[in-house]
Amino acid sequence: MALRDAQNVVFTPTGVTDSLDGTNAPPGSMLSLQNLCPSYGTSGVYVPRPAATPVAVFGGMLQTEAGQNLLTESGNLLLIEGSDYGGVVSAMIVVGTRAYGWVASATYPGKDAPFCYDLTAQQFVPIAGVSSALLPASQATTGDWTPPQVCAVTNSYILFLHPGFTGGNGPYFGWLDISSYSQTMLADTTSGSNVLTGIVTSQGTSAPILQGVQPGQLITGPGIPAGTYVVSCANGTFSLNTTGNTNGTTTISSVANTTGVIAGMAVSGPQFLAGTYVTNVSGTTVTINQAALGTATGASINFSGGGTITMSANATATAVNQSVTATGGTYAAPRWGAGNTNTTPLSQVPTCCAGFNGRAYFGVGPYLVYSDVLKPLQISFSSQALTIGDNTSITAITSVPLTSQLTGGVQQSLTVFKDGGALTQITGDAATSNLAQNTVAGSVGTRAPNTIAETPYGTAFIAIDGLRVLGLTGTLSEPIGSDGTGVVVPFLNALYPTRMAAAYAEDIYRVTVQNAALPSQPIYEYWFNFQKRSWSGPHTCAMRVVCPYAQGSAFLGAPWAADGVLWQSSVLPVASSSYVENGQQLTWTYQTSLLPDNRNGSYNKVIQTNLALAVYSTDNLLVTCTDDAGNTLDAVNVAGFSGSPSVWGSAVWGSSVWGSSAAFLRELPVPWKRPLIFRQASVSVTGASAGGQKIGNLYAKVQPVPWNFALQ
Repeated sequence: MALRDAQNVVFTPTGVTDSLDGTNAPPGSMLSLQNLCPSYGTSGVYVPRPAATPVAVFGGMLQTEAGQNLLTESGNLLLIEGSDYGGVVSAMIVVGTRAYGWVASATYPGKDAPFCYDLTAQQFVPIAGVSSALLPASQATTGDWTPPQVCAVTNSYILFLHPGFTGGNGPYFGWLDISSYSQTMLADTTSGSNVLTGIVTSQGTSAPILQGVQPGQLITGPGIPAGTYVVSCANGTFSLNTTGNTNGTTTISSVANTTGVIAGMAVSGPQFLAGTYVTNVSGTTVTINQAALGTATGASINFSGGGTITMSANATATAVNQSVTATGGTYAAPRWGAGNTNTTPLSQVPTCCAGFNGRAYFGVGPYLVYSDVLKPLQISFSSQALTIGDNTSITAITSVPLTSQLTGGVQQSLTVFKDGGALTQITGDAATSNLAQNTVAGSVGTRAPNTIAETPYGTAFIAIDGLRVLGLTGTLSEPIGSDGTGVVVPFLNALYPTRMAAAYAEDIYRVTVQNAALPSQPIYEYWFNFQKRSWSGPHTCAMRVVCPYAQGSAFLGAPWAADGVLWQSSVLPVASSSYVENGQQLTWTYQTSLLPDNRNGSYNKVIQTNLALAVYSTDNLLVTCTDDAGNTLDAVNVAGFSGSPSVWGSAVWGSSVWGSSAAFLRELPVPWKRPLIFRQASVSVTGASAGGQKIGNLYAKVQPVPWNFALQ
């Protein structure tokens, strides 16, 4: 029998908001869409998110939180892959098909080590040159921190920044050399000294930097201990004009001045062929590598050069014009190095880095220091720096493409963050004399550097007041989701703001936060869908670090739930998606905000409720109605209706239904055991995640009842 004066209420979920009361909130506000994501085929319908699955294990046998060995989907134990690594991943990027990052080292306890994982070959790539002295101290795994960083500036070097580097006489930052560089040159060695002098490169210069010699490269040759690498190098700046006598041989006699002249220096003048250099100096006699052109008395001579290479170890022999070779790493065999920039060293351990116009830009206190073009380890002049704002330190740098107001084209820029302060944008370059900085008007920054993510809409980040996007026009959005229109409160109540981590892919910005406002201070993820402009969550796949990979079609992350593993995570469910995560079956929760007040000043009575569902006969959902005082009005089970689809290899002939279709969306009644009487109420539905499930509209016949008090 129909209810008297009943109103048909249709509640369509539109996304999670902070609003506890749906009366003044956007229609369809949800308290929870835990482990649910929007259906990309039907508006107002949500589906279980796919599980994150392990793709790499750093050391030991991976276990679940319950201490059980973790199985792959095929039932095999995950094998030990990276035995040199200890567990906690603190930074990561994906470049092409490889993941580069920092992970706690098992070989060097208390230190973090670089790793390189080939996602296609599904194996770790060995890194040469790693030693305890070249690694930073690990940070605590809880509490606020300065996030380590990995940055790809050129296709030759991957830069690794870490607050655990000591600076001073130790390294300031590290790098992976994949340049395939090799240079053979002549040099003078001195027993007990770590400086090679008299450098002559294959191009006949005394400028090792110009010829590509960089810190970290392996240096080999007679009298050089095995494993020695380049610490720093300097181009020759010596130049001496003098006179001497030539006689068409390799001897120059009666040289007027030989002060400072050493073997390896270049010799030029009318009597000398190109490529002539000094092989020996004895008093006023200088020996050269090739004969002079003729005989001359008082011939004009120029000696130049003086390039040096400082090594990590002392030479064991004294010799001149020895053949030595500097070798970098390769893509197949990366080589680790750590130290400081060449020529002009950084004054402090940098906190952040970004690539711009082929240069590496380092955040060093309040200064933005930039390298030479295509040489991230080389800073030739002390003037290669900008002072950004006040004396507070730079905390993050990211690139932002700007739409030009004049040409309509795209202008590249950098955005510099200084904690929660105003943003500064950098445009131009020193080489073109148009390097400039401008403050973004009315902007605010972030205390969560790892939440900065590049998107097609601009740069997204969790600001001090919620998610903001620095758009392609250089303007900063208002907080997305403030005033109960979305999710802000968990970010404002982050227990450790600097621990938040986020990334963008598949049109989803996903961010992990530990919410200190809740009793258990849970660590969850929230997802913002840019196309739908809506939030979902909280999701239980919280990541310590996360980044997009495979051309933005998925995410790669290091989860809080299982140290020593990398997870692949997609937000788009497909037929092959798994719903078992970290050894546990995923569950989902759909919970409305308090349904809007009837504005009649009276209570409501509900007997009839339907839910739009697509569930299987094996699914058993729990539906609960709770009033505004938190009292449970009723809790009932709703069973599915569609047969489970047969899976090739698991169906049983004669009992399975061949080609059984997926569950279809239909309205299912909620069999309340008693009438629901409430001023306002929230309805929640929970279930075990499975492919093909869907949940959408809530339908109810609501009858206003003529009293303004609760029945006892």
